[in-house]
Parts: sequence; C-alpha cells; structure tokens
Amino acid sequence: MRSRYSGHLMLAAAAVCVMTVTVTGCSGGGGSEAKVASAEKGSSSAGAVKKDEPDSEVVRYVERQRKYAACLRKEGLDVPDPDARGKIDDEAFEAIKADIGSSVSALNKCDHLQSPVPDYLAEEMTPTRAPEEITQDKNFADCMQENGVPEYPDPEFDAKSWPKKGAGAPVNETTASYKRAFPLCYEKTYGQKYVPAEEAAG
Repeated sequence: MRSRYSGHLMLAAAAVCVMTVTVTGCSGGGGSEAKVASAEKGSSSAGAVKKDEPDSEVVRYVERQRKYAACLRKEGLDVPDPDARGKIDDEAFEAIKADIGSSVSALNKCDHLQSPVPDYLAEEMTPTRAPEEITQDKNFADCMQENGVPEYPDPEFDAKSWPKKGAGAPVNETTASYKRAFPLCYEKTYGQKYVPAEEAAG
C-alpha cells in the first residue's frame, strides 16, 4: 500500500480555487484562517446561535461583521448587514465580483475590519466537496507517482471530503522530479496551468 496523504495535495486542491482580491476564498480546512468574505460559501440557512456553541465568540464575530459591512457601504458598495451567523448575503459579493475594478479601493480600505471566522462556524460553513473533485485528487496523486515521484501519497479525506492536512510522511518538494511532475500533473488533472503562489501574488 502506498503512503498516506501528507498535505501536498491540499496545495493542488486549494490552487484550483481562484480568489478574487478579498471577496472570495477556499474553504478547505478552513478553521480560523477563513475570512469573512469567504463566508459566501456558507450554508444558506441562517438560524440563531445554538446553546451548545461558544455564544460570546459568535456574538463578537457577528458584531465585527456588521462593522465590516458598514464600512463597505460607507465606501459605496451595496452590502447588507450579516445574518445571525455572521454570513453576508451571497448576491452582494456576486455584484462586487462583477464590478471588481471599482470595488478594489473599498475592499482595501475595509480590509482591516475583516476577522477570522470562529472555528465552530467555519466548520459549519465548509461545503462538502463533489465526488468529481475527490476523483481529481486521486488522479493527481496517481499522476505524481507515475511521473517520477513514487513516494507521493494517496489522498485521505475528512468528513466533508477535503484532503486531510498533515497526514502521512512528507514529500521532498525540492527534487527535480517533483518540480517537473507537479505542474505537469496539475494541468493534466485540473485543466489549468499551475501558477506558483509567489507569481500569483506578484
């Protein structure tokens, strides 16, 4: 049996999700790293704060979300207040993405008001991945193993089918075979050219 997933597949899966400034984000392994703007991927039902969740943390988060939405409105964006879970309506962000050129300034000015989503809510809002995405991840691992990186591990998934972080032995990413295989397999599996993070940021 081949080795377990080591976390490298998360890089490939996450890279597929295209981010638009601060408006959208990927949820994989979300946790506290997820931003308010990425909450558009949350569940469609609002619902009040449950008794068994950390009430004060959620209340503080919702209040920060209100301040963020108010700032965006002050800067000219039509953004409603968040719901009881701190989620801002999806349609508002779709409108922002459609006119991202004129929205960048407002997003930048209000960026300091964004805050991490509480772990409780982040887990709740993380969507379950589609079966075809799981197949892609498995195909990516197979491609890596067949193209000079035989130690590349098979993926393992969490309850919502996102690749598990930190499982299995690490793979040496500095080898020539890895650097050659990764972009090749990425493009073959996901249908788009792999762009390193440093290049995307630049």
